[in-house]
Amino acid sequence: TVIAPFLSKLLHIDGVYIFKIVFPAIFAFVPIILYCAFNNLVSEKGSFLSVFFFLAMPVVSLEVVSISKLQLAGVFLAFVVSLLVSNISNRWKFLLAIVFSIGIAATYYTIGFVLILSLTIGVFLLAAVKLMPFIKTTKKLSLEGLLLVSGTILVISLAYFSIAGGGTPMKTLSYYSYANLIGINPGT
Repeated sequence: TVIAPFLSKLLHIDGVYIFKIVFPAIFAFVPIILYCAFNNLVSEKGSFLSVFFFLAMPVVSLEVVSISKLQLAGVFLAFVVSLLVSNISNRWKFLLAIVFSIGIAATYYTIGFVLILSLTIGVFLLAAVKLMPFIKTTKKLSLEGLLLVSGTILVISLAYFSIAGGGTPMKTLSYYSYANLIGINPGT
């Protein structure tokens, strides 16, 4: 809600065109960012097929093109994925991961919750891999670094979710979590 008016004033174009042209143009960089990230892991053909699979998913091809918040969150998420395979120093990875994760949380809080869940699962999986002596990893995977990044993102995101929109994201999450845990039907 803040980015569109800012870009409208900065670029001197109507706000409608921000949603119709600028945000889709920014989202068009997601396949390129993902291709570069995947190219560090697999062959060029595998990278192309991975990006093609990403773009062929119905959520991307049908829904993302109409939800501007999701387009911006997709760009930040692609940058986070590219950070995972980059060769930059850990200090810069930490800072950029925090910035991009705040960008995800600030643009679309549902993706922020998915990021927090993914990081939590990643911490548990990495801890399990570190405890198994017969599994050899090709790269140095730092459990402490992942815990530090995940914890920082969790604290900042939950603080932001508690403030943004009068705390509506946190109220919604807590309502549905509580209702599902004890089996209350909110319709009755």
